[in-house]
Amino acid sequence: MTGLAFHVKTFAFASWLVGFVASALMAFDPPIAESSADLFGLMYWTDRNEGINRASRDGSEVQLVIPTPSVDGLAVDDKGGKLYYTISAPQQQPGDKVMQANLDGSNPQELATINFTGDLVLDSEEGKLYVSSLGDEKIVRLNRDGTGLEDFIIGIESPDELALDPVKRQIYWTNGGKQRIERANLDGKGRETVVQLKDQGAFGLALDPQKREIYWVVPQGMLFSAALNGSNVKQLIAGLTQPDGLAFDVVNRKLYWTENGKLSQANADGSQIEVLVTGKTRQYGSVVILPPK
Repeated sequence: MTGLAFHVKTFAFASWLVGFVASALMAFDPPIAESSADLFGLMYWTDRNEGINRASRDGSEVQLVIPTPSVDGLAVDDKGGKLYYTISAPQQQPGDKVMQANLDGSNPQELATINFTGDLVLDSEEGKLYVSSLGDEKIVRLNRDGTGLEDFIIGIESPDELALDPVKRQIYWTNGGKQRIERANLDGKGRETVVQLKDQGAFGLALDPQKREIYWVVPQGMLFSAALNGSNVKQLIAGLTQPDGLAFDVVNRKLYWTENGKLSQANADGSQIEVLVTGKTRQYGSVVILPPK
């Protein structure tokens, strides 16, 4: 073998070896997340002036997915790939719309018309939507395809915010007329008062089904918590600006809420408040948190 041939073969082998090692290393590299949403999960929230926004849970990559004003209540079926939301009717006109759309906002469809809606929640186990009707003083329910609309709980003075307990199979709501938070089983039985709110009222409502706690915000700018038996009422946060939408992330033990002008998060005890998004919220909002997949 000549010296030149030896060097050529040596170089070729070395090039093959380098390529083989690089390919092997690439095969064992972990996949790179496509976006912050893959790492942190997603959040959806409403803006009365613009519609429904979506972003990574760290506040990045904000997108307007439903460009429709007057959106109010919001529920998200992550596994089913659907958004459910309400659109308030113009003043002096009857009938708010209950809507369905894909998670990216495409293919919006009207499911039902309900008098002056307050909020809605989805029971994914039974495939039922629960909607509060302030105008008719009741909570109604329907199938998530819009069929089977029926009264669920009647005779509630100004029912508004809703929250679902999937563990105990119960629904919670705010009773504005009686200034309290109430609940009932999902068979409609066992209606009872959970927390008497004195003269503060309540907006956003969220549950921690694991630690058995409830959270709510009040128009005066405070966030409270209590045990689900109504005891141990605590003020966690003060100084908020027209707070409304409220959500609890069980996985990461975080609270999320909307205010007039920003969306924020804090630990479950109210500590370490952090503003995630500014300029994309208004008074009367809703927020839903989805964990990373």
